[in-house]
Amino acid sequence: MRGTIKARLTLVVILIVVVAMIASTAVIVSTSGTKLTGELKSELQINADKYANSINSWIEMEKGLNAAGAAAFAALPDASYDRNHIQSLVTTEADGHPELLNLYYGMEDKQHIQMDPNAVPPEGYDPTARGWYKAAKAAGGTIVTDPYMDVLIGGMCITIATPVYRNGQLAGVLGADFTLDYISNVMAGIPYDKGEYGFLVDAGGNYIMHENQSYLPGEDTATSVASVMTGISSIITSPGSSVILIKDYDGEKNYMATSSIEGCGWTLGLALPASNVKGTTCCRSRRPRSVRRGNIEAERRDLPAGKDARINPVRLAVLSVGGAGRPGLQRAGKSHLPVRLSGKQAAGRTRVYHGVPLDHLHGAAHPLHR
Repeated sequence: MRGTIKARLTLVVILIVVVAMIASTAVIVSTSGTKLTGELKSELQINADKYANSINSWIEMEKGLNAAGAAAFAALPDASYDRNHIQSLVTTEADGHPELLNLYYGMEDKQHIQMDPNAVPPEGYDPTARGWYKAAKAAGGTIVTDPYMDVLIGGMCITIATPVYRNGQLAGVLGADFTLDYISNVMAGIPYDKGEYGFLVDAGGNYIMHENQSYLPGEDTATSVASVMTGISSIITSPGSSVILIKDYDGEKNYMATSSIEGCGWTLGLALPASNVKGTTCCRSRRPRSVRRGNIEAERRDLPAGKDARINPVRLAVLSVGGAGRPGLQRAGKSHLPVRLSGKQAAGRTRVYHGVPLDHLHGAAHPLHR
């Protein structure tokens, strides 16, 4: 009898110990999982801030250069403020800046001077009626347009424009067109792992880059975040406010973090699958990736390494928009700076303005360029 009671007590003690061990293990695992999730969410936000800052630094640099050029126009003595001196300034300002597609100065008297002195705008072209001119005039300072489709290169571009004031009056607007090559290279330089990706949204809430090709912009189309991913609208309108877990476009649950590119009002976002968070943080693979936008391919370029170089991998959002070279475009005189194209189109093909129909000049597909 005593043996039976003793055996039962021993069994109860063993069960209590086992249950306590299981409960303790569950608490440890739960605490560790919560800590791991919190660390990766924090890292995701840090990385979003890091790459948004990289893009913003480039935007601010180009804005500064354009503003400096506008200041040079404003400082010209009245005796030197003529077409020849202005043309010389525009050409000189463009030298040494291969990232420029075009640099031009539109004047209140409707003259339009481009970095190529032989460039001839279409008949009847009025720079003061263009979106970039009106936006800079209204802002009273340097503006950056949202990306728009340039039909001549078959890819996305932006315009930076700065008003020029002389004797207290608006004299003109200095504009500069750029491809998104640098921005694509920044995105391509982010290491990535399975299921992870990055995306860009413009100031109007439309996708610029995304891995889902149906979200990508075209000549006359744009996809707003609010229309397809309403669940992330809060972190688009308030970038960096939180890291959220949401069902993504493909049905997978992803953590998402965003950060503001303040110089232009865009938003950079990173997506991290919840399944990756549950796994180990050790030994994530890093693979190079190229960016293809229409005819233009920009290869991955690593950002400078530093003490904060360890990053959470994200996959490049591929911007793949249609567009081919435009054979038969009329040219007058010299062409603009060459733009690298793919395949046979690379031979002898350069990006030109003159001779192009008015509704195609300066990327007519974008509202600011109509």
